[in-house]
Amino acid sequence: GSGPSDLISENVALKQELAEVREREKMKIAVFEQKENNFREGIKDLRGQLVAKTLEVEKKNSLLTDKGELIDSLRLEAQERVEGERYLKHQKAQLEKKLKDESDTFYQVISDMQSQLNAFHSSYQKYDQNRLIKCPFCPAAYEASQQQLLEEHVQRRHPVT
Repeated sequence: GSGPSDLISENVALKQELAEVREREKMKIAVFEQKENNFREGIKDLRGQLVAKTLEVEKKNSLLTDKGELIDSLRLEAQERVEGERYLKHQKAQLEKKLKDESDTFYQVISDMQSQLNAFHSSYQKYDQNRLIKCPFCPAAYEASQQQLLEEHVQRRHPVT
């Protein structure tokens, strides 16, 4: 029959099993927390990169301003020298076109970065609200446990140019 010693050893076995289940759950939670932390660190890192790029673009913009002042002095010179006027007009037009193209490019870069930053910010907020990781570049979204899929998606669908 089932004596007290059988019940005691069954009780010990159940306690042991319960302890193992709790340990496994603790480990699962630790892994999830690590992944969540990695994602947050990744977001911080991306923000840092965007800030650095924005500063770089601003530096280039101030160089553009300097070039603009150079063009102004060329204008004066063209007015003073009648002989070289045609040549200077040609040079000036080329410089202005080049500057305009550069300027357009830089403003596009700044605008792209600002919308990227906004997208990262809103995806981060969405992630906080419902534990979904949203792609910053399109409506795609993944569960927090699928960080790897999101990274592959971003590399495949939105490669950095």
